Amino acid sequence: MSVDAQNTPQTELVNLLRFAIGLRCGMPEHLLCNIVPHIGTDGLTCVQELATYLDIEDGLHSELADQLGVVIDTIRTAIIAGTRQERVQIPSERLIGCKLAYDTQHVRSEAAEALITALPQIVAFHSAVRQALDLAEALRVSMQMIAPDGINQ
Repeated sequence: MSVDAQNTPQTELVNLLRFAIGLRCGMPEHLLCNIVPHIGTDGLTCVQELATYLDIEDGLHSELADQLGVVIDTIRTAIIAGTRQERVQIPSERLIGCKLAYDTQHVRSEAAEALITALPQIVAFHSAVRQALDLAEALRVSMQMIAPDGINQ
């Protein structure tokens, strides 16, 4: 039985880090060009703080994952705020047993649509960072279990 070197946890961690770093490269510009113009004043500060953090700090840290989570929540809140329900009449040819009925549909503002389009890239980055951090922590704990006194670390 041979062990495939490409399926080790360390290799998986390196692959996750590469993916996350690749997503990180264009993230400040993505935030400033695709989010900031549409977010409104309530969420503007946390988005700008994240863009600044990404420009200043290197690496992937739990603080980055936390800030990404806050920005994602802020964007989702702005999308909800930019969405309203509109009452629309159901066409009579679709009705059975009545002459008039209404349905509701979601109508989004232009800003909400732009935020919906920009959100998946941020969610993917957050997911990659979180997965990399979780795997790194699992590897660290595993090494502590194997060598609790720090031998072979």
